[in-house]
Amino acid sequence: MKILFPLEESKGLESKIALHFGRAPWIGIWNTETQELKIIPNPLLELHEKLERPVLKLIELGFQVVFVKGIGKKAIEVLKEKGIKIKTGDFNTVREALENEEKWVEI
Repeated sequence: MKILFPLEESKGLESKIALHFGRAPWIGIWNTETQELKIIPNPLLELHEKLERPVLKLIELGFQVVFVKGIGKKAIEVLKEKGIKIKTGDFNTVREALENEEKWVEI
């Protein structure tokens, strides 16, 4: 399974989770099978065209769960429509969130 984290920085597991899903400078993808975190620049910030549903661009990254601190209603609708689970919790870094996965709350 793959979990997407919107990130403020690219510092591996110590990366801070961004306050807003779509405007995060970085995207982290945690692979639960390999226990590896891949961090890439947020592809939404590089788009030159305005998309009606920009979250569809992120879905191409192939994740099944997204962990967020803040997310818009339209993005929630699209993610749920695609069968992607949306989780949240009061954790600051990827490491902190992963170590407390049992405390995540579904949106």
